[in-house]
Amino acid sequence: MLHTPRAGAPLWAAAPHPRPAAGLSHRLTLALRPIPAEARYAVCTEWTEFVAGDRQRSRLARTVGLRVAAHPGGWRLALRTEALGLDTPDPTAFDEIGLLVGGLYADLVFDLAPTGALLALVNHADIRAGWPRLRQALRQRYPTPSALLDGLETAVARRLARPAGLWPSLALDYLYAALPGNFYAQAFDAGQPYTAPRAFPQFFDGLGLCFLETLRLAPPDPAAPDRARLHLTGAPDPAGPDADGAAAAARVAAALGIAVAPAEVRRTYAATHDFALSTGLPTAVELTVRCAYRDLYCKEYHLTVTPILPL
Repeated sequence: MLHTPRAGAPLWAAAPHPRPAAGLSHRLTLALRPIPAEARYAVCTEWTEFVAGDRQRSRLARTVGLRVAAHPGGWRLALRTEALGLDTPDPTAFDEIGLLVGGLYADLVFDLAPTGALLALVNHADIRAGWPRLRQALRQRYPTPSALLDGLETAVARRLARPAGLWPSLALDYLYAALPGNFYAQAFDAGQPYTAPRAFPQFFDGLGLCFLETLRLAPPDPAAPDRARLHLTGAPDPAGPDADGAAAAARVAAALGIAVAPAEVRRTYAATHDFALSTGLPTAVELTVRCAYRDLYCKEYHLTVTPILPL
């Protein structure tokens, strides 16, 4: 989910929980700091679907450069993506077109709240100005008239018509809600869980997965005094649009061709975020979203983010 809170609004609520024993409490408030040079990350996204013994996997690798600068009311974040590489069985023209269109999002500039939550896309005009060149490149690469390209051009033009039109497509890349993440300027106590809603749009075609996310601060590691770790887990959001899992079960049933009881469909989410306390920047992200049914079906999204150079 791309968060759009009021600037400075808290995102995490302390969940009911026994107070930690005296002497075991540890408090962390992450502080994001401007950095003089671009931080570069290796980012890998994997989608895997297992259906009754048949497994399909696609893997997208890219390099993402990150810059953070102070900005009135929060932060200015610049993300630069390069070196896209797609590894998938039997790649199609649709896959190649998707990579080319992904070039629209090669350079993104966001305003962030003090918490790190995304507030606004700043460089919409630059992205829109790059579309005619990309559209020409697509037509040169695929000169034969195509309903696919015609539909794509119409959809992209509609998204680019106003800044808000890009938010739904940006939300489909779960990286943007995870790097750097919405964990800053908020105090977290070890032993105290915190909760917030979290959505993963279009996990299935036409259906997202919605969780109630629980955050826990890991105890400090004496061997890594400049590091902090946050553990996150998610259970289906009882206030979400598919709280009973019926819609997810319908997608699984369609894939398997059998009846599937919603209570037997497991929807889970887990993530680990590591940070450098000196900069506030992530030093590692591991994130997995899964929907599974018995040992017959499993669809999984997995994200890894690793610095190319130590932070």
